[in-house]
Amino acid sequence: CGTCGDRYYRKKAATGTNYERYIWRCRIYNNKGKAYCDSRQITDKTLCTLADEFDKEISRIEILPGFKVRFIFTDGTDAVREWEIDRKWSDEMKQKNYDNLRRNTNANSKSNT
Repeated sequence: CGTCGDRYYRKKAATGTNYERYIWRCRIYNNKGKAYCDSRQITDKTLCTLADEFDKEISRIEILPGFKVRFIFTDGTDAVREWEIDRKWSDEMKQKNYDNLRRNTNANSKSNT
């Protein structure tokens, strides 16, 4: 992690849904929260796409603030690339989320009465 210095690890996210994918996430961010590390997760697909640009052997990868990735090569050189979030919420996804939140809020308020 280019923010806190800890390691990133690979994790399956959104298991069992249409959005299931592998992501890379900082251990400190995952275990302790944003107050300890405000790094960003990156999808496996994005990371692999960026790494495929290079013919050199990569020895280390750092996820930097500002949606940047530093690739450090075995020959001692490095390169920084920017990336964008893969998944943006469509209007349909926003509406489903809103409906689910309303449904859960209504269910909770009924169970509290």
